Amino acid sequence: MKNKLPLILALIVIALSTYSFFYLFESYEEQEDLGWDKKARRNPYLAAEQFLAQTGVRVTSSDNFDKLIQLPPYGMVFISNSSQTLTRKRVDNLLEWVEQGGHLIVAAPVYDKDNKDFLLSRFNVENHELSKDEETDEAKPEEQPRLSEQLEKINKDILDNKQKEKQKEEKSKEQSIIPDAEITTLKFTDIDTTVRVHFSSESGLTHPGLYKNENTKYEGVEPGYWTGSEYGVHFMQFDLGDGLLSIISDNSIWRSDRINELDHAYLLWLLSNKNSEVVLLYGANMPSIFYFIWQYASEMVLTLGVLLMAWLLYRSRRFGSIRQFTDIAHQSLAEHIRASGEYLWRDHKYEQLIEPLRYEIKNRTQMHFPNYKQLNLQQQVELIQEYTSLSADRIESAFNRDISGDESEFTNIVTDLQKIRNTL
Repeated sequence: MKNKLPLILALIVIALSTYSFFYLFESYEEQEDLGWDKKARRNPYLAAEQFLAQTGVRVTSSDNFDKLIQLPPYGMVFISNSSQTLTRKRVDNLLEWVEQGGHLIVAAPVYDKDNKDFLLSRFNVENHELSKDEETDEAKPEEQPRLSEQLEKINKDILDNKQKEKQKEEKSKEQSIIPDAEITTLKFTDIDTTVRVHFSSESGLTHPGLYKNENTKYEGVEPGYWTGSEYGVHFMQFDLGDGLLSIISDNSIWRSDRINELDHAYLLWLLSNKNSEVVLLYGANMPSIFYFIWQYASEMVLTLGVLLMAWLLYRSRRFGSIRQFTDIAHQSLAEHIRASGEYLWRDHKYEQLIEPLRYEIKNRTQMHFPNYKQLNLQQQVELIQEYTSLSADRIESAFNRDISGDESEFTNIVTDLQKIRNTL
């Protein structure tokens, strides 16, 4: 029993701990907003694409006009910025497609005289910035209020502060954040309800046909329908053959962060309701030059690449004679002495080559003849001549003659000195 007691106590502790854990701690789920994913950041009209897909419309989105294989017949194409994506040839192809029954929606960029829009210029449509006139009153001198009036005003502000905050909260709930003056109301013949859209009030569309009167005539294509807010025209449509061209002044109404405002999504559904396929072109920049080079001149790029590789292989080959490297680790002392002598000879230091031998002979002669230094040059020559078979001229030349650089002369002098040294 004593051996089982620790086990029983351990089981009791584990059971109490488990019960306390499940009794005191409660599990719950919490959702955290991590923001837009990579696909949503890349495609600003992803919400519009998913919305149209849920209504049964086949949607295609692209950031490059050249990536479109072909335009959908009797479909709808939305271009977020026409000035930077459309060329003259593309405009001709698009208008021909519209006349055959397509619906083209174009967001007009703000007018820039240096950046011509080939599509809008054909219809004389421009998107100009709007300036809001602000009334300015001249500053007038005001009388300085009395102290009692200032105190009354401060007390009144303090007392009404809470009431004003409550009124602001109620107004923000009751009234819309968007002013009514900035809301554009659209009406269509096939629906009874109106569509409310909030276009940007910073720009508005202009067309000569909107300002004509009895005295002026406009011979170009006139818009069949247009509407806007108090700040200007923001929506305009042209009938072209069997198709329709719609121009808007703001390309952000169908972006993912604004499509849920007012009737923005409803307007997109109305414009694409009769179309089985929709293309959303949100690319604002032209493709890079490398894209066009690879698309239209890929054979030339491959040829140049092969030539470049061949040239690099040719230039990387070694040239010149092969240098023989000797292993200096096993060179003998005689080879080092010979190399040093050749270096001194090439450097014209002849005296350094022969002076050690002359100095050695003089020391050896002095050792054998102690009075050698007291003798004059002629006596020294005669003394050495007695022990050698050399003539006096050769002995004197061996000790005192300067080396001129002649190899044969140098060899003869060295030979005579070696003979004198060996004899002594």
